[in-house]
Amino acid sequence: MTIKKKAQEEMVGFILIVVLVSIIAVVFLFIVLRKPVEVRQSSEVSDFLYSSLIYTTDCKPSQEQVYEFKDIVKACLNKEKCISGEDTCDILNKTASEMIEAGFGITPEAKYKAYDFKIFTGNETGNQTLLYLQKGNITSNIVGSEAFFMSGDSFHLKLRLYY
Repeated sequence: MTIKKKAQEEMVGFILIVVLVSIIAVVFLFIVLRKPVEVRQSSEVSDFLYSSLIYTTDCKPSQEQVYEFKDIVKACLNKEKCISGEDTCDILNKTASEMIEAGFGITPEAKYKAYDFKIFTGNETGNQTLLYLQKGNITSNIVGSEAFFMSGDSFHLKLRLYY
């Protein structure tokens, strides 16, 4: 009788050790995986953002004028239309995605596998998001930058590239 009881106690002890090790492993993994993702600042991305502000778009507010990218951002906020009748927010969306894909060649075979791009007014949490684009396979390896300009309101452009 004592031999059987001793074997049962050893099995219970073994199970407790396995459960304890499993809990410690889960806690360790949770701590390691919860580490915040670090975005490395990139002068290449910063230069791209600032040069994109003066990129000429397909939208004309009048026969004599053409909107630059920064102008179309403000026009989108004000719900304006192009002379052709197109919505400025549609032109903003199309132009931004074309510029990013042409500038960085976002494909599975390229250096950069994905991007997310955001244009917002004020600060990121408190004001209006005008545009958010995301494409590709998001990873934890990130380079990015932010640009801003004033045109009555404060506009921020934030681009993160994933490799």
